Amino acid sequence: MLKKLALLSALTASAMAMHTAEININEKDIEANLLLDMGQFNQSIDPDAVFVGFGYLKGNTDHSDPKGIDNGIFSGQFKVQQEIAEGLEIGVGLKFIAAKELDKNFFAVPIGGEVRYTFPLDIQTPLYVGGLFYYSPEVLSFDNGKNYIEYRVNAGVKLMDRAALEIGYRNIDLNFNQGDLTYNESVYFGLKFSF
Repeated sequence: MLKKLALLSALTASAMAMHTAEININEKDIEANLLLDMGQFNQSIDPDAVFVGFGYLKGNTDHSDPKGIDNGIFSGQFKVQQEIAEGLEIGVGLKFIAAKELDKNFFAVPIGGEVRYTFPLDIQTPLYVGGLFYYSPEVLSFDNGKNYIEYRVNAGVKLMDRAALEIGYRNIDLNFNQGDLTYNESVYFGLKFSF
């Protein structure tokens, strides 16, 4: 009987764990992100607590300094998160950023935090708001990078168990030793899928 209860709790925990894939777009920019829940791969890790992710953002010069970035921004992410109150989640982590402007390489390891609050409304489609801030000082910026600053705010509606629709604003600054660059400052619309 004890073995059956342990198996049932393990299956229930892994059913609550979710990977997410999202795409954010506007008229000129496209961004794709994949966030993997490590609790689905390792039973010693709590579900919905430790994440590893990958992302790509291809911005347009309409939403950035005229210099722009040739091939977009590639990112990796490691994050831990926890629900600290009913509907309120916070996360902390670090990112790995790589970009190239003409002949100058930019690498940074910004650290930061994220927050998301789901409103306690008794409705079919839950509403939430969130934001994040990541910063890399000069000591965590490499090659031609001086620092990295990223902040976002967003709001979303969960359309169904595994899909949400979002609207957000992002500002990403890649500051090089030779000068500062606002890579992207724009409003975007997104779809987020859980699996």
